[in-house]
Amino acid sequence: MEELVESILDYVRADYTDYAVMINGEWGSGKTYFWNNKVRNKIESMKLNGKSYTTIYMSLYRNIKPRRNKQKNIHRNNATNGQKS
Repeated sequence: MEELVESILDYVRADYTDYAVMINGEWGSGKTYFWNNKVRNKIESMKLNGKSYTTIYMSLYRNIKPRRNKQKNIHRNNATNGQKS
């Protein structure tokens, strides 16, 4: 796991870093734990060329899941009302 942490830190240290880091895995696999306990503090304590870093965490799963459920509910409501969806 430390190799993965170091790879992320190397990416952040690189001159060409203009993109986000995405951590992907099954629900409950420990993505948030990994970020909060292994990566975030190391990035936020780094100083490169007089610059310090702040991280932003976004859970896409949390943001996407309600949309899927909303679409399913629309489909179910239309089906029970006799409408095509």
